[in-house]
Amino acid sequence: MHNHSLSRLQSLVQSTECLTVYHQLLRDGGVARMRTLLERCTEPSGVVDVAAAYHRLVAWLLNHQPSVYLGGTSCWQCHILGMVLDDDNAFTRKAALGGSKQVPPHLVEAVQRDLTILQSLFRLEATDVREASSRALFDEDWEGPHPSWWTLWDFPSSPVHTEPWDGGRRQEMARHLATAADWATCWQELAQYHHANGSGPMARYYAFQWERHGNRGLLRGVSNPDPVTLADLVGYQAEREQVITNTMHLLHGYQANNILLYGDRGTGKSSTVKAVAKELAPLGLRLIEVPKHHLRDFPFLVRILRHRPQKFILFVDDLSFDEGETDYKHLKALLEGGLEARPANVVIYATSNRRHLIKEDFADRQGMDEVRRGDTLQEKLSLSDRFGITVIFPAPDQEGYLKIVEGILSARGLSIPPAELRQRALQWSLWHNGRSGRTARQFVDHLTAELGGRSK
Repeated sequence: MHNHSLSRLQSLVQSTECLTVYHQLLRDGGVARMRTLLERCTEPSGVVDVAAAYHRLVAWLLNHQPSVYLGGTSCWQCHILGMVLDDDNAFTRKAALGGSKQVPPHLVEAVQRDLTILQSLFRLEATDVREASSRALFDEDWEGPHPSWWTLWDFPSSPVHTEPWDGGRRQEMARHLATAADWATCWQELAQYHHANGSGPMARYYAFQWERHGNRGLLRGVSNPDPVTLADLVGYQAEREQVITNTMHLLHGYQANNILLYGDRGTGKSSTVKAVAKELAPLGLRLIEVPKHHLRDFPFLVRILRHRPQKFILFVDDLSFDEGETDYKHLKALLEGGLEARPANVVIYATSNRRHLIKEDFADRQGMDEVRRGDTLQEKLSLSDRFGITVIFPAPDQEGYLKIVEGILSARGLSIPPAELRQRALQWSLWHNGRSGRTARQFVDHLTAELGGRSK
């Protein structure tokens, strides 16, 4: 290997130590393995584990799908691009709030230096590294396979099987960096990208799940959220319009209401929330699903979200409480009445098959003490009253159910004789779960498969 190439690799190892704004990228598994390999290749005193370091890097890249895919760009390069776009740091947070104008000059200088270093990592050639490995190994009287037989670590990346939800901004920014002559000059475009998409996980995902691991709670981004769209949903247009209008109020900075979506099972309550979130995600909306048994984490969660520029729906699906459960009190406090106010960028959307959410027994109405009876009833009824808007999704009548079936079938470009469709759809509803939007979709799924089988 030429001395100037070896010197360049040594310089790259040293420069990565100078990352400041993007310093936490040094903890990334791929970058850490690459740095270990380069260090072992360039140490003047000789190398013992060069082959192991090389193949640990290759194995890591094979088993970790980059979050960005660009045709003709290597797996390593896509990994670097994904890290730059996904990092949550002082620059990306400032940019998310106000674009390039929000970033102070001293931070701009630091970002430009870091981007230059990261571009050097991006441009690292597998052949150069393999030559460095060869030099180090044969200085050590290596007796194993020649490095020319080793798998190159810059193999093509595989397509990312996630539907772009941001209008293609992420892909466009990745392509811009991949073709740019100097990343240091791209900081303004990168700042505007974060202003539009957010910082860290908020830039990569629009849907999240709140999880608990021991004493720690965290937001886990959902790589493949439910693909349902508003165009997929047939019927209940007036009900959905209430949800859309309230969510637009949230996005425009007005005081938005919490919403309880109540109705029979299978009527599209949950699908409505998911579809609205997907439709409005490019405008800065994020959906966070919170399991009922984690409602006590609401105070911690809203503190995380309070100063984020995005707007958030905290989504509690199938909400109801049995006798003796007390977690509903955490929800009551956040809805209205708690010491810490709900942030203006957060709303709660909950779905339920039970209008009053908390199970009510006849014993609650037949207590001997009238005052105590009234307190018990008020306690149980006050939770649902604290939602500003209640949207009711009633079970469709027969004709409504058939219209939903026809709408879904038409959207899929399929048709069968009307009389046959009517007979079979009604028969399906008798045999499977009654009349609902879900039943209609399940019938059309079955019919689609059947018609597809006939065409083969």
